Amino acid sequence: MFGQIWSALASLGSGLIFFAVAAGSEWWLAAPLIAMALAETGYGLAVLRAGRVVAPRAAITGSVAAMLLAFGLLFTSTIGFVPAIAMIGLHWIVAVLAALVLRSRRSEQRAPAGHPRPGAFALSMTVAALVVSAVTTPALANTGPGEFAVPHGTLHQHH
Repeated sequence: MFGQIWSALASLGSGLIFFAVAAGSEWWLAAPLIAMALAETGYGLAVLRAGRVVAPRAAITGSVAAMLLAFGLLFTSTIGFVPAIAMIGLHWIVAVLAALVLRSRRSEQRAPAGHPRPGAFALSMTVAALVVSAVTTPALANTGPGEFAVPHGTLHQHH
């Protein structure tokens, strides 16, 4: 139950980074990045909706493809180090959790885990959201559109 929260939030966070990178890219590069961002966002929402990691083999394949794309964008200087590492780390979470789901399916039948306690679920959701936001926010700030954002800690001037 807790793995699905981490997988969904990591996928949503990496989707946001892909959207930001696409917003600062040329049109020919933006189109596949937007497609990847939509796939990431859709997967994150599907996991939240289903309450479990869905399509684990596809999640592993998509995560590996996204990590390779992030490496390629880094080495072509399309994105900086922070967004690349953030995308790779978030996709690593998705891939590892999907692999754990596949492994648990292959193991012997276990007793159902039951429903998590509400307090434990809320705590896990909070920690996952904090970690993903702590990784995603600096990555967004280090993209092209993030450079033009209002500096953190300052206010707009109103006259």
